Amino acid sequence: MIRLVLRATVAGALTGVAVALLLHLAILNTPVQIPPHRFGWQLFTFGLAGAIAGMGLSSVIALKATNPEPDYHRKPKR
Repeated sequence: MIRLVLRATVAGALTGVAVALLLHLAILNTPVQIPPHRFGWQLFTFGLAGAIAGMGLSSVIALKATNPEPDYHRKPKR
């Protein structure tokens, strides 16, 4: 269970860093001048946000799977 949460956390962090890198490339192609230390904070912020999102999603999925109530395990009606 812990490994699943850690995997999702790392995947979320990597996704956040990838988004930050894409934004950085977009910013480099504009005339705006941004100090280099702000790019580090951008990477950190997006990586942390992705990690928290991945951890939250995997925790909810794990809690749903281990819930003993039958209502959580029913298939939705169409």
